[in-house]
Amino acid sequence: MTETTTYAYDLYLSYTAVDRPWVTVELLPVLEQRGLRICLPERDFDIGRPRLDNVERAVTQSRHTLIVMTPAWLASEWQAFEGLLVSSTDPAGRLRRLIPLRLEPCTPPPRI
Repeated sequence: MTETTTYAYDLYLSYTAVDRPWVTVELLPVLEQRGLRICLPERDFDIGRPRLDNVERAVTQSRHTLIVMTPAWLASEWQAFEGLLVSSTDPAGRLRRLIPLRLEPCTPPPRI
């Protein structure tokens, strides 16, 4: 996808279940009030479709992936996969597809 590609979503939010309350109460309302189209796993993933397929679809159909980075996110295998997947769609970072948001003190991997 290029910079002129039309995306279904502005942002795919990558976060762990531990951080869901903050995401849904604090972050999501602010983003949606600004008119952004947000892809959330619990709301927008297809039921019955393998999670791997849902994640891949969310990343490729979203202009950016915003990761809510916490120690729990860094420890999660699924979230690590999401970070790698979005990095592979923009390896040089020219399109700024990956947006890290450090919610709690933690050390991101070098690729972030």
